[in-house]
Amino acid sequence: MRTFAKVTGTTLLAAVLFGFAGMSGVADAAEAPITPPAGDATVSTDPQATAATYYGRQFTITNKSSKPLTVTSYRNEFTMPNSEDKTAFPTAHNELPPVGSVVAPGAQIAFQISWEYGYNNNEYVTFSSGWGDTYTARLQVASMVAWTQQNSWASTVGTHLAHTENGDQLTVLDAANTVINVPAADTAEQSTVLNTWCTSGVATCVFHPTSQQPMMSEPHNVANIPEIKNGTLDNMTRLVEISDTQGTSNNLEINASVTATILDVVEASLSVTYGQTWTQTHEFTDSQSITVRPYHVAWVVGETPIIRTTGDFDVTMGNTTWKLHDATFDAPNLNGRASFWFKDREMTAEEIEKSKKFALLEAARQAELGPDAPSAGASTG
Repeated sequence: MRTFAKVTGTTLLAAVLFGFAGMSGVADAAEAPITPPAGDATVSTDPQATAATYYGRQFTITNKSSKPLTVTSYRNEFTMPNSEDKTAFPTAHNELPPVGSVVAPGAQIAFQISWEYGYNNNEYVTFSSGWGDTYTARLQVASMVAWTQQNSWASTVGTHLAHTENGDQLTVLDAANTVINVPAADTAEQSTVLNTWCTSGVATCVFHPTSQQPMMSEPHNVANIPEIKNGTLDNMTRLVEISDTQGTSNNLEINASVTATILDVVEASLSVTYGQTWTQTHEFTDSQSITVRPYHVAWVVGETPIIRTTGDFDVTMGNTTWKLHDATFDAPNLNGRASFWFKDREMTAEEIEKSKKFALLEAARQAELGPDAPSAGASTG
């Protein structure tokens, strides 16, 4: 099995054996557009190469467009140093991802192009874009007697893509100033954009608040206060200590792994725009007396004060900006006052039956322990 050794930088490979004669030439001049030569791709298929070592140079193509790229074809050709002249050539020993490989937005794909002594090894790779455009890159390892150099060129067919080349690093982008507007009604797409890019390391996420409104949360059962059941024939009065924690919420479906980053982005924008320190959680408390009717169940309902912030996200990668309109974030309003009240319902037949059994057991316990024994309390049903 052959070995493929990656070489980085402009590399002296044979100076000891051959000296530096003939090193005055430079690689092929840039060209545009690229037209891949006719014929099939030449990949690493040399049957005589099983014991050989081939020195390769890596090229990386980064997809900073908003659509996936798919490898559709390869073409290979050799040219002579300092010219585009072609002659009898060796077999290329390139390491190439298979046709059909997909490069998602924000992802990279790598190619190993072999150094072939005395020749310029050119590999053409063509991609289709989700826009319907095509992108073709020419990856060249240029070789004189004792050195190699990496060169790259690219071209596109269509109007939606742009590209940059810097030696072994190539980037595909959307056309300059591409803006993708995502309306407030499309919360699923807004969520996807934030979840995909805001912790990706290849995009920036900025929040622009446009308004704030103090309001009350939706009425909700106070979860940490258990139901109060009165399974007796008399009214039952209790003093209830109420606590209700209000956290932050939003109208999107943000993954847990991204939530902290998004909240930090929002908090930073509120500090700049409104001079606010955002409180993400706060506990509201109260103390109230409640009278529960015979054979009824009561529970606590509450509304907590919040501040609703509405604004737009700008998520930018390369030439592309997603504008997410009218996202909303709710946070506790420390200057507001919570409102709590009680609701009740009749006990079910099963709950009443349990209460009666409890009353009989309690009466028996009291008779056994005496009149001074503490009561177990009203039945909880």
